[in-house]
Amino acid sequence: MADSKENESLPWLDGHYKVTGNWCNLIIVTGKTCVMKVENYRDIQINLKYGDFGEADAALSEETGLSIYNFQLSFTVDEQVMTEHGVIYEDGKKIRTKCMLGVATYEWMTEEEYEAFLNVEEDCDDIEAPSTPYKIQPDNLGKFLWFTGAPGTGKSTTAQMFARDLGYVYYEADCFSLIKNPYVRVDAEDATMAQFSQKKLKGVGFEERRDFFMDFAKEEGKLLTGDYDKDLLNEFYRLLCDDIKKERVRIGGDWAIAQCVLKRDFRDYVRSQMGPDFMFVVLHMELEDQMVRIRKRHHGDEGAVEMMKKYYSICDPAGEDEENVINVRVSPDMSSEYVTKKVMEMLR
Repeated sequence: MADSKENESLPWLDGHYKVTGNWCNLIIVTGKTCVMKVENYRDIQINLKYGDFGEADAALSEETGLSIYNFQLSFTVDEQVMTEHGVIYEDGKKIRTKCMLGVATYEWMTEEEYEAFLNVEEDCDDIEAPSTPYKIQPDNLGKFLWFTGAPGTGKSTTAQMFARDLGYVYYEADCFSLIKNPYVRVDAEDATMAQFSQKKLKGVGFEERRDFFMDFAKEEGKLLTGDYDKDLLNEFYRLLCDDIKKERVRIGGDWAIAQCVLKRDFRDYVRSQMGPDFMFVVLHMELEDQMVRIRKRHHGDEGAVEMMKKYYSICDPAGEDEENVINVRVSPDMSSEYVTKKVMEMLR
């Protein structure tokens, strides 16, 4: 295999690349500098390399006509180095990479195309009242559940099933920090991955939320080391709980929230914000079974697997002395429908 040539011949183009199939929507290249624009608020520095990185994925090779990965893109998230291999072709105007979400496409845009891209990006929902498919019934406040657990245990899928089969409002809490509409479709093929294609939110309060998350993003990764600012994390949960309570009063009905609340202390804090009718549902799987799910969800990306193992190691199970919580053990042979039924039986 030939040595890679980091930023030597610059086969990529200066300007803006539109990104699809990944968790960002834009990268900006200026000579040897590349920045990933992550949703509404976060910039991540990217390292680009050009060279020979081995045999390309069969599907990617068939789509591009290139059998060897000639491109590498790497960046750091939560102190974990993430690497994507791919091919750059059409004189640098197109890049296809194998990433943790599958296959991502990077397409260079002319200035006119970039302006059109920005106009599409401005098609947003109101941050104070995002569009929702659910019946508006503010006088009917029903059950109030929050599905949590380590990555890959089925939090989003179970909340989605509660919405699809039992009429609950499904609120994907990870969308809060992305500043996106939290009401993921009940028929989305993958509820977790669907959050990346949700409509953005804008309006009064957007700047404040964006500015907070610019600081919060720097602190979030420290959860893995234990050296984190507990007050800042509590402030995040206060803002999230305020949004959930506001939306629940606006929409009404039974609610199923999905998000990983890693630590017991944070669950206790959330309970203090939510009131006596609130209940945590903690899903748990054995590590080996969970990693099988993670590997499948992220298309064999080992960087994603290693990152999720770290989160598994710091995720606190439900304690016997915790109030308003049920602990649900999930195994690989359980269907989503079975897990939904099991949770309902435990809630009675």
